[in-house]
Amino acid sequence: MTLEIVTNPISCEYTHINCAISDLSKNSKWSSDNKVVDVVGGSNGDLYASFSNYTDAAVYYSQRGGSKTKIFAMYDPSEETDIHISGTGTVNVAYSANYQGGGDANWAVSSGSAGGIYVYDYYAKGKKYSDTYGSCKFIKHELFYHNKMLQQFKNIRVKRSNTATAGIVHIAYYDRLSSSIHYSNSPGNTQHNPGDNECSWVNIDGGTDSHDTGSYFDGSSIALSGKG
Repeated sequence: MTLEIVTNPISCEYTHINCAISDLSKNSKWSSDNKVVDVVGGSNGDLYASFSNYTDAAVYYSQRGGSKTKIFAMYDPSEETDIHISGTGTVNVAYSANYQGGGDANWAVSSGSAGGIYVYDYYAKGKKYSDTYGSCKFIKHELFYHNKMLQQFKNIRVKRSNTATAGIVHIAYYDRLSSSIHYSNSPGNTQHNPGDNECSWVNIDGGTDSHDTGSYFDGSSIALSGKG
C-alpha cells in the first residue's frame, strides 16, 4: 500500500504534513526551514517522509518513530524531494541537487561542480566529492550543466520495481526550459563515479533540444516527439 499526501487545497497540505511530521522523528526539531515534499507508507503501513532542510543544506528521509537519515549535503539546499518505499523498507529518494560552484567553469559534469537530478539508493556507489561534505550514495540523472540553469527540473517522481539489489528505479520529471516531460531509469546498484556523465533519459512529450539525443553514461537519450 502506498499512502500519498494530497497537496490541494493548500490548507489540507499543511494540516496533513505537519501532523505526519510530528510523529516521524522524536529526536528532531522541525521548523519552517524544513521543506517536506512527500510522505508515503511501506507495505507494512510504516510512514516515511523525505525533505530538504534549508538550515544545513541537506536531504533526509525519516521513518515514523525513528531518527532522520541524511542522504546528501552540499553548500546550497536541494529542492523537490520525492520518496518511494519498496516492500517494508527499501528506500529511494529523488531530489533536485540545486547547486553550482560559481563561474562558468563549474557548469560541468562532475558532481563537485554542479548538480542536477540525483536519486538515493542504498546500493548505489558512495561518491566522495568533497572532504567537507563527505561521501553520499546517489545515481546521477539529467544534470544542470547542459543549459546552465538551476531549478530547471520540477515535479520529480520516483518509483522502484522491486526490492532486489539491482531493482530498476524509475523517475519522471518536468523540464521547465523545453516545457517537456522526461523519463529515466537505472538499476539501484548503479556504480558511476563523480566525474562520470549522467544516465540517459527519454523526452516523452514537449519541446526538445540537442541534449535530448546525446550520449551518456548508459547510452543515448531519445526524444519521442517534440515541438523544438
